[in-house]
Amino acid sequence: MNSLENMYTLLKPTGLYRLDGESLVSHELSAYAAALDFMERRLGEMLEACFIATAGTAGLESFEKLFGLRGHGTLAYDDRRNMLLSMYALPGEDSTKQGITDALRGIGLYADIEENPAEERLYIACHEYHGRFINHNMLALRAESVLPAHLAATLSFDFFTWDMAEGYELSFDGWDYPDYTFDQLENLGNRIIEIE
Repeated sequence: MNSLENMYTLLKPTGLYRLDGESLVSHELSAYAAALDFMERRLGEMLEACFIATAGTAGLESFEKLFGLRGHGTLAYDDRRNMLLSMYALPGEDSTKQGITDALRGIGLYADIEENPAEERLYIACHEYHGRFINHNMLALRAESVLPAHLAATLSFDFFTWDMAEGYELSFDGWDYPDYTFDQLENLGNRIIEIE
């Protein structure tokens, strides 16, 4: 039932108004109903955007901005939602292996973690990144922001993506000039960064 039908249903029993669709009162109620229906739609959209599970493009962008996750607009909604949910789900004191894995996934970094308690160090083998790649150092900074402060970490990046290739801003000839083999091109994405 829309707003106009609702108002008609409430006002008809009073017998005070001629609600035939032609009277001045009917036209006035139609104008009110149009505004109320518009507001109801907008409120529904706002409510939808308030929750990660139902947010559309604008809502997801707002949540990503809140966490500093920019450049994820090209990913599927489900991937973006999973990243955000991982960020929200991580309590600050969760320094378990699974908690750290979830935190890294929250920033778009998929990795395997090895713990070395004797050295108080984590070895993190990053094998996939979902998001706009800037450079390895920026990824390391993002990772450092979610890693436990009391542990040192070694991040090993072993992937090369189209975003990374575009970051080099080379023409075809620029890529061809050094006579790279395919293995060498793939290894351009390999980096090891220490976080102390």
